Amino acid sequence: SRDGCASEIGRGKPELPIPRGLSRDPPSERARAMSQTPAALPRILVAGISHETNSFAAGGTPLAKFLEENDFPGLKTGPELIAFHTGCNFATSGFLARMAGLAEIVPALWMHGGAGGPAEDGVLDYFCDHLLEALGAARRIDAIYLDLHGAMVTPSWPDAEGEILRRLRAVT
Repeated sequence: SRDGCASEIGRGKPELPIPRGLSRDPPSERARAMSQTPAALPRILVAGISHETNSFAAGGTPLAKFLEENDFPGLKTGPELIAFHTGCNFATSGFLARMAGLAEIVPALWMHGGAGGPAEDGVLDYFCDHLLEALGAARRIDAIYLDLHGAMVTPSWPDAEGEILRRLRAVT
């Protein structure tokens, strides 16, 4: 019987080569090494939006479902975004855990609307407006981490995440 996947990782398998610039050292050792270098940690803006659109469902999904805590977390911004994701099982949670000590995180916004009919156009506008505002307010950003579910549709944008990327590219 298996006592958990972690105990079997790497058993009887050859180690893969490490890509240049990466290390097998634990993150804490990498962070310590990075903190001893004169260069500042990279600043990464973090944002995300998630909605599982069912385009056959009657009605739409209003902005309020993304903002209020209900069957999903609702809107998280600033330090609350980081606090919420500590120990959770979302993509952003894993990213933040992996980057601890390796980057300065600039939390913008993260919102989850669950599943339902197409999201209102205002959902996309709200997310993009606040994302671009956070980007503009940041002193310096070296990278942007976007947690995009990839299944959001609005009446005006059948590829809502593509529209988010288009708007972001227009200012970067």
